[in-house]
Amino acid sequence: MLKQMLKSVLLLALLGFAGNAAVITNSGFESVSSTVGFVNGLALNALASTQWDVYSAIPGWSATSGQGIEVQYGSVIAPHTGNFYVELEGDVPIGTPTNSTMQQSFALSAGNYMLSFWYHPRTNTVGDNTIDASLFPAGSPGSPLFTTQAAGISSSIPGWVQITQAFSVTTAGNYTLSFAAVGIDNGAGGFLDDISISSSGIGVIPEPSTYALVGLGLLAAGLARRRFAR
Repeated sequence: MLKQMLKSVLLLALLGFAGNAAVITNSGFESVSSTVGFVNGLALNALASTQWDVYSAIPGWSATSGQGIEVQYGSVIAPHTGNFYVELEGDVPIGTPTNSTMQQSFALSAGNYMLSFWYHPRTNTVGDNTIDASLFPAGSPGSPLFTTQAAGISSSIPGWVQITQAFSVTTAGNYTLSFAAVGIDNGAGGFLDDISISSSGIGVIPEPSTYALVGLGLLAAGLARRRFAR
């Protein structure tokens, strides 16, 4: 019994050294609510196949500039996974700016991480489908840890492609992940799906609680050795 408990403690301690990945809320846009879109008047939780609408916010994400977040139920292409994906150029009246930005905030421990998201360009016009992904300390959009860009045309990228960006956090705290359409402002741009942030597990600085857990494991190991020696 003691040996099994010791193994469990040590395993948890070692896992703690792998760092804590950020939990992206609604990473694949499959969480829905009763929010009603302002273009087609469709509730998010009532979207059916091939339908779409534009929302000022969806679970986990808020539009911070532009018209809003266009959620599509396979209306142009099949999603990477699930039923939904997002476009950040909402179809609104001609002459109205359509490029939009969405973001959400979460806590990150100090360590090394990898951002991943899936991207698909909608049109064959160069510069029309560009999306910028940025991470910055919450409240400090002018000081991004990185900005990575996804761009292309549909004839060159006919399906979904994974975009990744490695980054390091030196100060634990709250950070904001932002996606912005920065291509031609015409209501048709790149698509997003399946966003994640994971720990690289290399050089990650453990939380103080992890050190305490390791200490408990070492103490248990010492007590076990003394008991068995007797």
